[in-house]
Amino acid sequence: MAEIFRDPDGIAHVRGHTAADAFFGQGWVHAQDRLFQMDADRHRAHGRWAEIAGEAGLPQDRLWRRLGVGATVAAEYHDLPDEAREMFDAYAAGVNAYLAQTQELPPEYEARPEAWTPQDSMAVFKARHVLMGVWQAKLWRGRVAAAVGPVALMKLMAPLTPEERLILPPGADEAITQANLAADLDYLRAAFPETEHDGSNNWAVSGVRTRSGKPLLAGDPHRAVEVPNVYHQIHVACDEFDAIGLSFAGVPGLPHFGHNPRVAWCITHTGADTQDLYVERLRPGEYEFRGQWRPLAVSREVLRVKGGPDEPITVERTHHGPLVLPGIAFAYTANLYAGWRCLRPMLRAGSCAAFDEVMRDWVDPVNNLLTADVDGNIAYRTRGVVPIRARLNGWVPVPGWTGEHEWQGTIPYDEMPHTSNPPEGWLVTANNRVVGSDYPHYLGLTFAADDRARRIAARLTNDSAWTAAALTDVHADVRSPAAQELLGLLPKIQGPGREILAAWDGTVRADDVAPTVYNALRDELALLVAEPILGPLLQECLSPANVGGRAMLARVRRQALRQAHLDARGGLLPDGRTWPELLSESLRRGMDRLARAYGPDAERWVWRDVHKLAPQHPLGLPALTPRPRGMAGDSDTVQAASFATGADFAVLGASVARYVFDLDDWGRSGWAVPGQADAWHDHRLLPMLYDWEAIAASARAAIMVG
Repeated sequence: MAEIFRDPDGIAHVRGHTAADAFFGQGWVHAQDRLFQMDADRHRAHGRWAEIAGEAGLPQDRLWRRLGVGATVAAEYHDLPDEAREMFDAYAAGVNAYLAQTQELPPEYEARPEAWTPQDSMAVFKARHVLMGVWQAKLWRGRVAAAVGPVALMKLMAPLTPEERLILPPGADEAITQANLAADLDYLRAAFPETEHDGSNNWAVSGVRTRSGKPLLAGDPHRAVEVPNVYHQIHVACDEFDAIGLSFAGVPGLPHFGHNPRVAWCITHTGADTQDLYVERLRPGEYEFRGQWRPLAVSREVLRVKGGPDEPITVERTHHGPLVLPGIAFAYTANLYAGWRCLRPMLRAGSCAAFDEVMRDWVDPVNNLLTADVDGNIAYRTRGVVPIRARLNGWVPVPGWTGEHEWQGTIPYDEMPHTSNPPEGWLVTANNRVVGSDYPHYLGLTFAADDRARRIAARLTNDSAWTAAALTDVHADVRSPAAQELLGLLPKIQGPGREILAAWDGTVRADDVAPTVYNALRDELALLVAEPILGPLLQECLSPANVGGRAMLARVRRQALRQAHLDARGGLLPDGRTWPELLSESLRRGMDRLARAYGPDAERWVWRDVHKLAPQHPLGLPALTPRPRGMAGDSDTVQAASFATGADFAVLGASVARYVFDLDDWGRSGWAVPGQADAWHDHRLLPMLYDWEAIAASARAAIMVG
């Protein structure tokens, strides 16, 4: 049996005697709160979205069937240790108990959903992360290298900054120059003969920088804002553990963010390279490997389509993985290793060190994990599995038939980046580069620009009396380091709109016109420098479906401004041009673009009116779609609100949760998610109730289930 309390903000607090009771209750609550969301994720993961969405869901289903998530988790479930299997079984039982008793289904349903299985939870978790990996960027880089050559690709992949802020050691910078990539050019030239995320942040503050003398842990993950939100707030307790945090609907436990009585944890995405693409040599029913022809593993399946005919699909695999595209196999750590055994022990870990030990079994996604404990410790760990392989694998799709690009094991856990209790008194991660060139292993090729990391670190360093309440102001920070670079170039920029920028301080406020002009200039500068290199491929970059191309263009957007700031020769600067010329032309083009889009009156180009978050219900149901809201910030600010370069300024990614954990008094902790619209929009955190007497006293409802 599990007792479920609903606090004044509607958040569920689940308490049972055994762990099975607690996970049963979590399954019940998820089904009660998010039934259609978890069912939709289940259908996507298994390649069955067209059964709900009709023909429009077929492209997704073709990809997901080839990715083979459903087949992978079916095998993994049978290999689970007893403790982990009990967790997934109890959770599924809770979901199904709710389905059995409820008479009123959410409005998206026309028929009752199928029973939930433990394997469904595993598939949902994997589906939430497989597209966060690097394989689409590798595919696009291969396309660029083949079309315009490796030298041109190197220009587009130039370092984002001359000195990049590292996560470890805290506050350290390393000179990153084009020479760092020079060694890889030979690999690319050999493969292509001469034809020449993010926005997540987290930070830990030790007791030497807090008013209480105990640590604070805070942050805000960024993803696409969904309806409903990707994260679900919940408190789950039993005799074994008592943990509160953010969960995925459909998945037991608190994989990414939470705390128990002694330790708190949170993550950002590392951007580590855990996915490879292999170009296979094929003939009917076979593929070549090291001079031998091996049989393809083949399965023939059927895609069911609501309101339309079924579509047959053939799924083929080599030993590298499934053929996700014609002739291209997909290798992914999460298809080879399982990390499910971490989910339950992490809920009862009693210290940073104990939590770190549990993470030995974590596989995917690879995260920047921060922890803090009540004894005063703070710690960092790159958690997850990263394969060891040839350098070329990190750049582009590689030959699968030669055997020269096979994985040679994985980076040992004890050699993954980690530290604890740094003398600086803080740890900051913001998807930026993890370690310097002296690190002996390859983690990944690209990381986010370090603007957010530098800004957070500067703020933490400037105060030694932080409180949980004060850290909410860091969440809301919209001062842009990139804008400061642009403003430093204003004496070299001419044209209409210059006066708007000249009166600006580089803070990306919602009620200001200058951020609109500034971001239009940045977009046009990126397009001006990319077009001579990419040629016709630039239009492919702008396609919403081209994930890798859009990521590359966003990178060019940051590179171009930094190279202009440094007055760099070569690189992205087209032959015969100067940066002042390009900046002035970008301003003129940006102003023309804004006038065409929003009318000639520049006073009407207020950032909040063009930079709007408008999340859509997955079935497009108007009654369940929230109203659009204008936002401050942009891609480079701590309050990150990203948009696509070269399109409009519609917000594509924003904070999907904000939290502060107070290790001195859990009652001072707070959180907010987009579904709590006013609090989230105003950067207010709601109480994270943890004391059971206070929960019971304030509960607006309580039931027993099981």
